[in-house]
Amino acid sequence: MRYLFVIFLLPVLLVAPGPTRAGNPFPRYPSIEANIAFWKKVYAGYPSTKGFIHDGDDLAVIYEVIDVEPKDAPGAARRNRRKIKAKKEKYRALLRELARGRVRGADARRVLAMFGDEASAA
Repeated sequence: MRYLFVIFLLPVLLVAPGPTRAGNPFPRYPSIEANIAFWKKVYAGYPSTKGFIHDGDDLAVIYEVIDVEPKDAPGAARRNRRKIKAKKEKYRALLRELARGRVRGADARRVLAMFGDEASAA
């Protein structure tokens, strides 16, 4: 049984990721640069009393930064959930309207501009 265990481990050790062998334990691949920028913005740019309403597929698209109550305030969790839910619904509805080709109001124009010239309803 010990022999099988060693044979099982050997292939795992041979396929260790390249960047750790090169001395970089935290490689920065181009495909995750937008995510890195988002999380830097979240943790370094704003206090914990701010929240982000952002796109689920593209973290570079932040629809709105909102104020939330401190977590330790009595009843804050419930009020924050309600506020976040309302904001998410606002942007869901707005995105549905944009997908139908209806651009009404400043918020709609602002959100549409976030997606650039290649925006589509897909």
